[in-house]
Amino acid sequence: MPLEKNYQSNDTVCKVTFVLPKDTDAHEIFVVGEWDGWDPRATPMSQLKSGEWKARVKLDANDTYQYRYLVDGVTWMSDPDPDDSAPNVFGERNSIVNT
Repeated sequence: MPLEKNYQSNDTVCKVTFVLPKDTDAHEIFVVGEWDGWDPRATPMSQLKSGEWKARVKLDANDTYQYRYLVDGVTWMSDPDPDDSAPNVFGERNSIVNT
């Protein structure tokens, strides 16, 4: 599912909504990224009644941030529909959001 972006404060802040589909099998999911120093517990996602997982983060506009999802505290997952991606030091790919 595509990232949802809403610009605020004279376009200096972008509120990004990260969305994962309802078929994502998990008990808990966190969005982990550069904006929070890759803190694995800083940004939890909520599972909606529809089954989708969502989290919102306020980011500086006109910037680029790498991120990944941490599923059940053990499995790292890339976004299936990011703005872009980049290789990481673990031989996998980080997702990228452009604000």
